[in-house]
Amino acid sequence: MRHGPLTPACAPLWADLVATALLGTERRAPALPVAGGALGDLLGRLAPGDDPAGALLGAAAAVALYRRAGWLPPASAAQPFPPAPPDDLPPCSARAGAHLAQMLAGTYAAALPEWLAALASAGRAAPASLLPALLDHGRNHEDLRPVIVAALGARGRWLAGLNPDWEYASGAGAAAQEDATPLWETGSPAARLMLLAGLRAREPERARDLLAASWASEKVDDRERFLAALAQGLCMADEPFLEQALNDRSERVRKAAADLLATLPESALAQRMAARVAPLLRWQPGRLLQRASIDVALPEEYDKAMQRDGIVRKPARSGMGEKAWWLSQMIEQIPPDAWCKLWGASPDEILKAKLPKEWRDLLLSSLSEAARRHGDQEWLEALIALRRADKKPGELAELLPALPPARREALALALLQAHQPLAGDHPALAALRSLAGPWGHDLSRAVLAALRRRLLASDKSSLRTDWRLHSALELFATRMPADLAAKVGAIISDELPPWGGAITQFEELMRFRDAMLRALRES
Repeated sequence: MRHGPLTPACAPLWADLVATALLGTERRAPALPVAGGALGDLLGRLAPGDDPAGALLGAAAAVALYRRAGWLPPASAAQPFPPAPPDDLPPCSARAGAHLAQMLAGTYAAALPEWLAALASAGRAAPASLLPALLDHGRNHEDLRPVIVAALGARGRWLAGLNPDWEYASGAGAAAQEDATPLWETGSPAARLMLLAGLRAREPERARDLLAASWASEKVDDRERFLAALAQGLCMADEPFLEQALNDRSERVRKAAADLLATLPESALAQRMAARVAPLLRWQPGRLLQRASIDVALPEEYDKAMQRDGIVRKPARSGMGEKAWWLSQMIEQIPPDAWCKLWGASPDEILKAKLPKEWRDLLLSSLSEAARRHGDQEWLEALIALRRADKKPGELAELLPALPPARREALALALLQAHQPLAGDHPALAALRSLAGPWGHDLSRAVLAALRRRLLASDKSSLRTDWRLHSALELFATRMPADLAAKVGAIISDELPPWGGAITQFEELMRFRDAMLRALRES
């Protein structure tokens, strides 16, 4: 145990005791030191007698206690923590907090994003006792940071500022401050990203100007991440800055800037891309019994202007040549409606045109990406009709997230009902995986009914090895409406083997979600 510094009166006493202890009481008879006051009275009662060693230890204990009792800690130069501000959100109920504790401990963790989103909708904060665990969770799960920050309240953001590992969350509070410059200049990359995202949601021009001021000194990885934050509220006012970012030395940064500019149909980049591709795709109108066709030519060379506009030189897809890769990237950047205007044809007419067999897949995948990027509903519907006719559910599933919720669920339901039985290779499975939750009741009941038919099928051997469907069960349990929990058991659990454990976990997760959402509504 550490002792305080020796006082002048105590130092000789301690030195005598140490010397006797080192030599041993057999070689040096303990002559207990003389001291005044209460310490002297105590030492006077410790005569060596027949136990010199005991007397020595007793004296040492007395002097040690004397030293400790009189010691004062040195004054600290450290500044005290700033006091926590008043919380701006009321905490959730104890029952809702208990659900959060379970998820942070690893039980029903798949439901945590939904809990956090529901908490934000209820205008509540996580319990103060769980803030450290929640902040730690965000340190390891970057995708959850925005909803975690929304659950912290003022106290949680204050707490985040006291631990460098949680600094990512302190940026959200700074975004609401009048002067966010100090954190932008000195904060960690994670905290600065949260700050930029928060500012972008409230003051988009201020966020862009803050980034522009420090752009030249940012690291490559940070420049790429910061550009992604500008996607929120993107408009033509951002074009000059993004055009400047196209001059970046990093290919990844140029690509990120180009992808943002491409979503602005009026941007100069979209016009440049259309001018490049127009000579390479030649429209031949249909005549009499001859349908329209599209002739395809590949770009001849990769020039500096293409490099600047974010066209990546080396193919990212195996089996695709360089020139085809360049063409694919350029088509993806062009609003698909540009082809309707250029050729005077509808999306349906263009997609029904005769395409060169060797370039058909490239054109369709590139036009699909352009339609998704620009949210062109007419093109999306035409592409979906084509993919359904081609019986390519994988490509169809990639288009669904860009559709309005009711429409994409109707398509998934149609796929589910058109094919039986539900299995890992079912056309609807890819579509269901692509649909965010919560699903509608009609689709969810149809999935449960299809799952029941699969479980009751006579062929149990194929069920045992259908790992793709087996692995989708947790996803189903997180995306179906939680208020169906009471009906799940009656629908699918009559025949548990050979998936008894998985079905039980499915039911338990549904019931947990139902209980946790009820608790949040009652908070």
